[in-house]
Amino acid sequence: MLTVATGALGGVAFASAASAADQGILPAIKAYGSEFYTQAQIDDVWRDVTGNWSAPLPGGKEFPAGAPAFFHPTEPNNDLYEVGLPVEIAGRYWRCMWLDEAVHGSNAIDRSRAANWLADFAKIPELEGRIDNAYDAKMAALAKRGGVTPFEAELDVECAGITE
Repeated sequence: MLTVATGALGGVAFASAASAADQGILPAIKAYGSEFYTQAQIDDVWRDVTGNWSAPLPGGKEFPAGAPAFFHPTEPNNDLYEVGLPVEIAGRYWRCMWLDEAVHGSNAIDRSRAANWLADFAKIPELEGRIDNAYDAKMAALAKRGGVTPFEAELDVECAGITE
């Protein structure tokens, strides 16, 4: 069985998974008009993407050393991952770390700094042109229904397992 993972998984909707290669590692597979990384490549791609990430994480936080569990199914199937997907997952991780800081930061200065970084999320060079601009409005509507802030709503629905 072959599983092909592409972009726009839950959370911040990304406009395109395959807009550019992930940093310096060339995809091993070209098929169906797209390029894909293999299971054997994904940890190296992850390290390359996160090692070259241009925006900092909150103090004391780091990207995982290896690709997250999403890229390592319990029963490997020779999965393929579309170019751009590792960048999007790294972007989700980055955003969740800053959301956690914005909601649970130890003081107002930390929370404010986090809000500023989150406001500039779409400006991170790795994510440029990939962000669904309607996402913030969707989180605001969800937050209003739940009686929480948009950051709290997003942290709750998008970051379980990432920030814990």
